[in-house]
Amino acid sequence: MYIDSQSTNAAVALQEQGGARVILATAPSSKAMSELIDGLGPNGKLIVIGATFDPIEVTPVQLISGSRTIHGLGRRSTSRFRGHTALRRTNRRASHD
Repeated sequence: MYIDSQSTNAAVALQEQGGARVILATAPSSKAMSELIDGLGPNGKLIVIGATFDPIEVTPVQLISGSRTIHGLGRRSTSRFRGHTALRRTNRRASHD
């Protein structure tokens, strides 16, 4: 699912869908990433790929209340991540056939 955070409140839109299991933050904007924390569902993960020197603002309550996590994904890990997600999509399709 793609949500244009410029035209809508992405966290609210995600929560309306039950909250995101994973948010892949590719934009180099700490402000945008900070705003997405509340869009995570229970046990949701914010995976950060977009690099910036500004801090991501998050309170401990935001993380603890939903068992949410933030992960940084470096350049070498990105290709491994793509491989895992492609495999998961393939397995999911196979299980629905």
